[in-house]
Amino acid sequence: MRKRILAAALAAAFVLTASACGNGGGSENASVSSSAASAVSESSAAETSADSKDAAEISVTSEEEDVPVAKGDVDIKDCVKLGEYKGIKLTKYVEDITEEKVDKYFRNLAGVAAVDDPNAVVEQGDTVNISFYGTVNGETQDALNSDSYDLEIGSGRFIAGFEEGLVGMKAGDSTELHLQFPDDYWNSEMAGQPVVFTVTVFEIRRMPELNDDWVEHYTLGGYTTVADFKAYIKDMMVKSAEETAASQMQSDAWGVLYEEAEFIQLPEKFVNAGMETFENNVLSVANSSGFETIDEYLEDIQVTREEYDGYKLSYGKEVAKSSTLVEAVWQNEGFTFDDKEYKDIVAQMESEYGMDTAALKGLYGERAVDEYCMTMRIMNFIIDNADVTVELQ
Repeated sequence: MRKRILAAALAAAFVLTASACGNGGGSENASVSSSAASAVSESSAAETSADSKDAAEISVTSEEEDVPVAKGDVDIKDCVKLGEYKGIKLTKYVEDITEEKVDKYFRNLAGVAAVDDPNAVVEQGDTVNISFYGTVNGETQDALNSDSYDLEIGSGRFIAGFEEGLVGMKAGDSTELHLQFPDDYWNSEMAGQPVVFTVTVFEIRRMPELNDDWVEHYTLGGYTTVADFKAYIKDMMVKSAEETAASQMQSDAWGVLYEEAEFIQLPEKFVNAGMETFENNVLSVANSSGFETIDEYLEDIQVTREEYDGYKLSYGKEVAKSSTLVEAVWQNEGFTFDDKEYKDIVAQMESEYGMDTAALKGLYGERAVDEYCMTMRIMNFIIDNADVTVELQ
C-alpha cells in the first residue's frame, strides 16, 4: 500500500521533539541473511509475514473526532482538564555497565582482519568465509547451499558439529561434515534427518592482539594502555546510559501528563498550525519526488483528497493536543521565558544544535522552537517533583 509514504511527511515535524527524547543504543545484528544459512541455523524460526495494513499508516480515530475544535480566542483553561502531574511515581531504568560489556565494546572496536599466514588454521572466535552445500538422503537441498557466507566460529549459529568441524582447517581446505539435524529442529521436514555438508574455507579473519601497542595505534596516541582506554570506554558508556535513561524519563513524564489530561476542546489556531505543518511537509516530500503539487503526488500514491484531509486533520489535532497541554501547564505553574530553567534549556539546545536560537527558529519556525523548549521545561519540572525509583538493567 503506497499510502504509507505519507507517513514520511510526519518525520520533519518532530525533529526537535525526537532529539529531546534521544535515541536508544544500537543492537547487534544476529540475523541470518541467506535462506541457506537460515535452514542450517539451529536457532532459526519460521518467518512471519506482515499484515497488509502498514503500521506507519495514519488514521483518524473516533477519539480524535470526539474532541471538538474551538473557533476564535478561547481560554486554555476551558480546553483541557489537567490530571495530577506533580508527585507522580516514575522509574528511571539505567543500563548497568559491567566490565563484560566494556570488554565486548572494546573488542568490537578492533573488528577482524584477514589472516595473511598461509599456515594459519581456523580457531574458536575466528570469522571464516565459506561455501557449503548440503544433501539430505543423497538429495541436494537448495536451502542448504551458499557460495559465500561469513560465519563466526563459536557463535552457535549453525547446527551442532558444523562450526566445530571447521576448526583446524586452513584457507583453501575443503571437508565433508556428516551431521544430523536435531529432533526439535524448526523445519519439521529436516528434523532428525542426517545431512552431509561439503564445506570450503576461503578466508580466515581474526581479531588482532588487543595489547597496549594496538591501543596506541588505534587511538593515534590518545591512549597508550589497554587499562586507560577501557576506563575511557566505560566512562563513555556510563554517560551514554545515563543520557538514555534521562531521555526515557522525560518521555515517561510527558506520557503521564498526556494520559491523565482530559481534552475538552482544541484551539483552532493550534489545529490549523498542525495542519499547516503537515501540508508543508507533504509538499516537501512531493517536490522531492518530482511533483509540483500535492494533488499530483496524491494521485501517484493512490490517496484520495478525502483521505488526505483526514490524515491532515488527525495530525493537526494531535499537534493541538500537545500545544494545549504545554500552554495549560505553563499557565498553571506560572512559568516564563525569563525563568533560569528555561534559559538553561535554550542554552543547551543551542549547544547541541551548534546554532543560536534565531537560526533554529529560521530553520524550524518560531513556534516549534519555543514549544520544544517549553516542553522540555515541563518534562524536567515533572521529573524534579516526582518520586523517582532507579533500577539498574
